[in-house]
Amino acid sequence: MISKDAIQSYVGAGRSIVKAEGFIYLLPHPALRNWISNYTISFPDRCSISERYSVIPHGCATLVLSCDECNCYGYLFGPTTKPAYVGREANRFRVLFIVEFQPAGYYAFSGMPQRELLNSVVPFDIVNPVLNRLMAQQIETDGDLQTIIMGIDRLFLAHLKAGYFRDEFSLANNMIVDSGGQISVKELS
Repeated sequence: MISKDAIQSYVGAGRSIVKAEGFIYLLPHPALRNWISNYTISFPDRCSISERYSVIPHGCATLVLSCDECNCYGYLFGPTTKPAYVGREANRFRVLFIVEFQPAGYYAFSGMPQRELLNSVVPFDIVNPVLNRLMAQQIETDGDLQTIIMGIDRLFLAHLKAGYFRDEFSLANNMIVDSGGQISVKELS
């Protein structure tokens, strides 16, 4: 499994957004950027993540793989209309691998409308058992960040569903632009 030291040695060309001692934000493969905003790898501890750390309302699904010493557990967070405290839960794990999707981006991999996920957290092994297992294996067995990111990119590229994306994403994107960003998450979902 990946260690905190892997962050400092990561040299992915042009993909690192922010890098610090305990976390890194990375861009996905260029072919995935219409659907995935970023990957975050974090090594939580009580010094870096407050128990009162909260997620603010937003219109995107988020996939979180939380890893302890032996296993990774995937949860799909739907778009949310209310803030939620996640710090206490995050601090229970050694590694967090987070996939932040673009608005309506998860739809391109699942065909699941975003409104079905509104204000919910679902075990990812129920939603997509194959992708859950493959992603967990990638994170659990590889120690090199470059290898993990390339593997996760390949998995998402392989699970991208042709023809599912354009209508819903274009509609959501146009609604955001047309409203000047002043649209509720519920309305967007």
